[in-house]
Amino acid sequence: MANRSPKRKFIEQNDGGIKSKQSNKTISDAPLTRLHTQAILNCLYNFNPILSNLLYMQSLTGLRFSDCRELILSDFKTSNGEFRKSFIVYQIKLYNSAMTRIENHPDKSAWSEDKKVEAAKRASKHTVLITEKAKEVVEDCVRLNPNISQGGYLFENRHHFSNGNPISNEYANRILKGRKLKEALKTELLGQEYRFAGIESIDTTRLGTHSFRKDGSQRLIENNANPVEVQKFLGQRTLDSTSHYVVAREQIMRDLVEKL
Repeated sequence: MANRSPKRKFIEQNDGGIKSKQSNKTISDAPLTRLHTQAILNCLYNFNPILSNLLYMQSLTGLRFSDCRELILSDFKTSNGEFRKSFIVYQIKLYNSAMTRIENHPDKSAWSEDKKVEAAKRASKHTVLITEKAKEVVEDCVRLNPNISQGGYLFENRHHFSNGNPISNEYANRILKGRKLKEALKTELLGQEYRFAGIESIDTTRLGTHSFRKDGSQRLIENNANPVEVQKFLGQRTLDSTSHYVVAREQIMRDLVEKL
């Protein structure tokens, strides 16, 4: 069984005092269309299928990379091998923000550690729906790692120096912006499907791990979801936060205006 990360232990075992480190944010945009997303994930799958599955799961669940990377098999499947309909995550970013607010509050800072943890969990609790496509990703992860245990990371870094930890944000961003993906995309986009759609190239300079969380929200908007539904999908506390994910693409706006 893979060792659980400190951040997950903090949430599940109420082991107080552990905070996640802040990392430098990478500016990222969602791929323009489903075909753009498909091309990127296809190329990634050819040389790192685990990373490709992780990013695709982000798109399907709307989870932040920090939460998605820590998903384990038992989040999706029971010990009998049956898929669940949904599962609960305590979002790391919201959890740590809630803990900070509690620690800085004149009254709440005096609460017991257990009470603080329970309050932070309530503030960060999010239900993730398990779709048929998400099930396919899980099954592929099991195929790639047939010895995975119920508590094993779905997106474990298979490098021998990883100590069983999941793929890191730094590694994923390095791959997304690297030359290997750029070169692979040149070949992938020669396919008839992409040429027919007029996709000749994909700018990878603004790709990052957050791109695929944004991808999921963008596809929902294209399927006529309203901002409240997108907010629920992303597990965000306010619509103000959701507005950053609802981008009015030029082509979408053009299609809407044409209908006036």
